[in-house]
Amino acid sequence: MEGELCKLPEIVAVCKKYKAYVYLDEAHSIGAVGQTGKGVCELLGVDTADVDVMMGTFTKSFGSCGGYIAGSKELIQYLKYTSPAHLYATSISPPAAQQIISSIKGYSGRGWFWQRG
Repeated sequence: MEGELCKLPEIVAVCKKYKAYVYLDEAHSIGAVGQTGKGVCELLGVDTADVDVMMGTFTKSFGSCGGYIAGSKELIQYLKYTSPAHLYATSISPPAAQQIISSIKGYSGRGWFWQRG
């Protein structure tokens, strides 16, 4: 929140060396950091494939509600079945989802969030 960034390339290198997981909190950077707003990985030149778990919010840059967790299929499935926050939550409303999609597409006019490369 103060504009400080971690040394993500160095953290990724250490995690690879010691077989540790990388968890990146993009709550204050997604949509605001990087040349096209893709976050810290884009800004620091880190391949998103090197980040095991990425989380963020849709409340700040996207002007909606809720958030996301991105990771392997196995991780997401595990969280869906065991996380009390997911078990007792409701799905995002269609208007809130549309707000997020519209915000993402608004950054470049072509929906950068879903495009790789």
